[in-house]
Amino acid sequence: MSVDTLGAPPFNPLVAYKFSDAQLAEIKEVCAIHTAESASTTAGYMELTKSIALCRNTRLDLEERRKEIKAPYLEACNIIDSEAKRITTILVELESPLKAI
Repeated sequence: MSVDTLGAPPFNPLVAYKFSDAQLAEIKEVCAIHTAESASTTAGYMELTKSIALCRNTRLDLEERRKEIKAPYLEACNIIDSEAKRITTILVELESPLKAI
């Protein structure tokens, strides 16, 4: 693939993560009810662990999605860098004998 045909992968930040501000607000609401006092009971502790799991699992899903989104951009960067290196090598091979003259 040549550099001219690369183009940028489609990207819409609003849908890229498949996660809305409303979902984040819901998680904040669920987490806000926890206190040291509420976690001192068995039921409260169980709810706390559920909230921790919700945050952790959401965070891990977000990280996985970030990697998926980022992959084509990294590939494009590698193609750009490889092509620049190839062209630079040819130019240095042409330049070096000229410098010896």
